[in-house]
Amino acid sequence: MQSIGVTFVAISFLLVLLKLSSRVELGWLHKILSILLGIAAGILIFAATTDLIYHTSFHYVLTYTGTILAGVTVVSTEVSLFKML
Repeated sequence: MQSIGVTFVAISFLLVLLKLSSRVELGWLHKILSILLGIAAGILIFAATTDLIYHTSFHYVLTYTGTILAGVTVVSTEVSLFKML
């Protein structure tokens, strides 16, 4: 599930980069990008939280907590960039 979430984040990031480079007009892609970011955030946080609950080893706790923080940071950064466009 995490790989699906990361894929959505990557696609959304590419759309933001394309918009920043003015090579594509987002117009109707605006809603698609918003949906992708929402799905990505949900999938990443759900998958990492589920893994965190079932793996209580310290190593896993650090890994999945890092995944949750990274997912939230990336998605919030993309949303901020998108709002500036």
